[in-house]
Amino acid sequence: TPAGLTTPEAASAAAAALRPGGIYLANCGDRPPLTEARRELATLRTAFPEVVVIAEPAVLKGRRYGNLVLVGVKAAEDAAPFDLDDATLARRLRTLPVPAQLVREL
Repeated sequence: TPAGLTTPEAASAAAAALRPGGIYLANCGDRPPLTEARRELATLRTAFPEVVVIAEPAVLKGRRYGNLVLVGVKAAEDAAPFDLDDATLARRLRTLPVPAQLVREL
């Protein structure tokens, strides 16, 4: 990921561009022990109240290099928040051609 897109300022600008309840997605390629992904997640947490990661289980467990999708959800003032804990979302991720998993912490 380009360094300029992984700063607190970039995360704040992304959050500011979203409407309440909006979703920010960022692709992060990383290898074990997922140092870059952890750093980018910490940065996103400075701008978004809810942050999760979606990736293949083997990548999340640090078994191989791969892509992780970092998800930030902007606070919803009067809109219904996007439900990242929805069982349907988890089921859909598991049934993709390449199954994925949603986690809150790496």
